[in-house]
Amino acid sequence: MNDDDAPVFPPAPDPTGDSSVDALTGRLTALHDLPVDEHNALYTGLHNDLLGELNADPAEDHDTP
Repeated sequence: MNDDDAPVFPPAPDPTGDSSVDALTGRLTALHDLPVDEHNALYTGLHNDLLGELNADPAEDHDTP
């Protein structure tokens, strides 16, 4: 098997239905292109941004009609 046949890790995340969260988790697709020493920064930034979404004011949710 050559590198072109290798599975991509991590795979693209499934959509959550929340566009804000989907935009954040979509950043995981860049992980396989980053040097290993930059993985922690990506995960830490993602964690902090997801925590921010969790704590956001629901009245500001733009996904609801």
